[in-house]
Amino acid sequence: MGKRMSHRGQKHLLAHLNSTAATLTITACMTFVSSAAWAQSTDGVLEEIISTGSRISGSANAPTPTTVIGADYAEMRASANIATMLNEMPAFKASNSPATSSTSSANGGSNFLNLRGLGPQRTLVLVDGRRHVATTSAGLVDLNAIPINLLSRVEVVTGGASAAYGSDAVAGVVNLILDDSLDGVKGDLQYGQSQHSDSREYRGSIAYGTKFGNDRGHLLIGGEFVDNKGLLDQKQRKWGREGWQVISNPKYTPTNGEYRRLISPNVHPVNATEGGIITSGVNAGKHFLPGGVVAPFQFGDPRGSAYMVGGDGIHMGQYVGLAVPVKRYNTMGRVDYDLTDNVRVFAEASFSRSQSINNIVQPYDFGTLTIKRDNAFLPTSLYDSMLTAGETSFKMGRISTDHGFYTTDFDTKTKRGVLGFEGDLGGWTWNAYYQEGRTDYSAVLRNRVNSRYANSIDSVIDPVTKNPICRINLNVDPSKRDPACVPVNLFGFNSPSQAAIDYFMADQWQKTKISQRVAEFSISGSPFETWAGAVDMALGADYRREKVDTTVDEMSIASAYSIGNPKPIKGSYNVKEVFGEVSVPVLRDLAFAEKVDINGAVRYTDYSTSGTVTTWKFGGSWTINDSLRLRATRSRDIRAPNIDEMFMAGQLRFATVIDPANGAQTNVSTLAGGNINLTPEKADTFTAGFVVEPSFVPRLRASVDYYNIKLKDAISTLGPQDIVTRCAGGTTMLCDRIIRDGSGAIGQVILTQMNLSTLKTSGVDAELQYTLPLSGSDGTLQFRVLASYVKELSTNDGVMTIDRAGDLGNGLAGVPHWRGNASVTYSQDRFALFTQARYIGSGKYDSTFTGMDINDNTIPSRLYVDLSGHYEVMNEGASKVQLFFNINNLFNKNPPVNPSTFFASLASAPELYDMIGRYFSGGVRFKF
Repeated sequence: MGKRMSHRGQKHLLAHLNSTAATLTITACMTFVSSAAWAQSTDGVLEEIISTGSRISGSANAPTPTTVIGADYAEMRASANIATMLNEMPAFKASNSPATSSTSSANGGSNFLNLRGLGPQRTLVLVDGRRHVATTSAGLVDLNAIPINLLSRVEVVTGGASAAYGSDAVAGVVNLILDDSLDGVKGDLQYGQSQHSDSREYRGSIAYGTKFGNDRGHLLIGGEFVDNKGLLDQKQRKWGREGWQVISNPKYTPTNGEYRRLISPNVHPVNATEGGIITSGVNAGKHFLPGGVVAPFQFGDPRGSAYMVGGDGIHMGQYVGLAVPVKRYNTMGRVDYDLTDNVRVFAEASFSRSQSINNIVQPYDFGTLTIKRDNAFLPTSLYDSMLTAGETSFKMGRISTDHGFYTTDFDTKTKRGVLGFEGDLGGWTWNAYYQEGRTDYSAVLRNRVNSRYANSIDSVIDPVTKNPICRINLNVDPSKRDPACVPVNLFGFNSPSQAAIDYFMADQWQKTKISQRVAEFSISGSPFETWAGAVDMALGADYRREKVDTTVDEMSIASAYSIGNPKPIKGSYNVKEVFGEVSVPVLRDLAFAEKVDINGAVRYTDYSTSGTVTTWKFGGSWTINDSLRLRATRSRDIRAPNIDEMFMAGQLRFATVIDPANGAQTNVSTLAGGNINLTPEKADTFTAGFVVEPSFVPRLRASVDYYNIKLKDAISTLGPQDIVTRCAGGTTMLCDRIIRDGSGAIGQVILTQMNLSTLKTSGVDAELQYTLPLSGSDGTLQFRVLASYVKELSTNDGVMTIDRAGDLGNGLAGVPHWRGNASVTYSQDRFALFTQARYIGSGKYDSTFTGMDINDNTIPSRLYVDLSGHYEVMNEGASKVQLFFNINNLFNKNPPVNPSTFFASLASAPELYDMIGRYFSGGVRFKF
């Protein structure tokens, strides 16, 4: 290494030499793909940051598409979470966040990254170039586990990178780089809330960095605390109280001019109310008011088998949360020390805890409860009419808000440690490290026990005491009684006693231990030179072991609960890999080519579960002159099945489907399971683009990149509606996944992981950036426009191809054709002001709908404007104190109407649109 550079300059160099932290750097706005990113200096001049997307040190001309976001951008946006900041960028889709997981019984409040809309399982997350232990059994990393205040930048590769970094890098890589040159103390305090005085968030962070040992070592340590109160009820917003849902239209026929489906407000269930409704027999159409008063039920129009527009009752979606509350703590530390002039030791340790408690939905029964004539609480008038009609029982539906909600309580603890060495040997740099990580995930779901509920409902009058009693406790066989059973009165809202509720509601629990071990050695250098320059090479090998062990309560194993019922998972696999990369200069200093370089990489991987696979990459970069550079890559990328996909036992969930056989809209259960015979997904990725920096327009930079990804043998499951629709359409192989009851109604749909799909996506990313120094002052204006156009996002399961590019319907996993960000930053001396416009293009609800399939198949565009700024109240050398503010959704733009068929539907799609409204935050930052 030689003599240590001043200001820890070698730290920046080593970030590139470290093959495990090999830079993919990417600039903050993240959708444009370029292998050289740019930062703005204090004088407004763009300074180059070497961004490689390569394991070869200093490969500024590597052709892999990359982009970089710095800590200053995160501060300007007042982002409390990395994922929140990244998901604003056009290349990302917020498929799982606190705003999208409000009805989930697993991983609620988590933040996962999803590049290209290909799924978070196909986006690889790294910390300083190394894998992070997963926080879910599906191998995903919750960004809540990583403190944003310790990062210097985030680097994103928006093309396939499996040859360089391994499995899961199909859509790209997100690399979180620690600020290992921090000298001093920095911190912040922040508070935020919406204009409705809800969704409050409190945040505090602190970090400390210092040199020691005569500048041979450096220590970095810090942490943060965030408490986001969430937004628990959709009805807190006017548009959320309107009861939007997609329902089947019972009036539809192919020739009568009616629509097959309706997007409508004021949708209510036909067969369930909060006090209970009778759905069969002589008293059908009567419901129970508070206190058990019997009254006629007013039906709406149109009225189908499950839903109606108008009438009595409620829309269950009014209670669905718009953002899950999350409380999290993070701490991380890093230390490195030069043992000699040529060898450095480094170590990292981190701990995080994320907690979330959320109401999912109320317990519900859509006309499925059986009430017998001798029920202890049945009003006398109903008893008399049943007796006259000779009926012994009737069916009833109830939305049991008064039982309390199905409530999730998640607690995720993650710890990770790294020990490694890096150094210089004969002109080659090397790196070796060992890493261990573990996540302890606990999930408790307040749930209803089916057998206890049935016992509690089946009540009679005790012939001895003349008081209500559970019928089961009159059994002549004492062993078949349940002394704990408390009879429940279901007639009227708030009629159930707390004792009865406590009897049949219980805590379902799941505990998961996720562990990871990684060991890697790599070396890079220049073995020889050609006339055009040095040939650079990197070689390495690594070993990784992933293990998941999930235990659950005995009643979940027996599927005794109304929802959820997780099953034990015990699975592991190991991976052994060798890899290499080479960069060869071909031409230099010619009239038509200032320089031309080619780059290639290969990785051989051996999975203990799915065998061997080879990934590769080949590309080139052609710098024509100082104003224009071209680049292109072609790669083979993979994703191996994760432990969930292979080993998950049947997981019970719920959904709403429309049965093509009779048009009935039915609430069904789904049973999802793993498949040990899955094979790795294989993706062919092509990218090509150019960067223009015209010499005649200083400080102007534009880049355009095309991408095309084709993924074969994609691991997925068809959705329950897809299975039902395709079975009816002639795909008979799917019909055995549909379980019907004696009446022919769908009761359950089986969802099993399979290598069943081909996924394709293609599009264009572009950026235009210009910095304008203001004459007569030291201020600058910086303009940036980012745009992403998705031409295709299609799935082919061997029978049918569906292209979801431009499909924006809630729950369809589509993406808009167009997304864009445009920003202007004004900065001068101690003051800066930033405004940003975020555009989400219009599209169709579902492109497979034609003609009279739905009454409105369009989703309008949205433009959100954000405003933020800061002022330094103190700036004395290295000491600074800054006041800052941020306003998201400045003009309080509501989301477009975009509901789903789900019985507790949100009115719009939270993965695409702002569900909170105008949001204010502000605070103070300091550095000494």
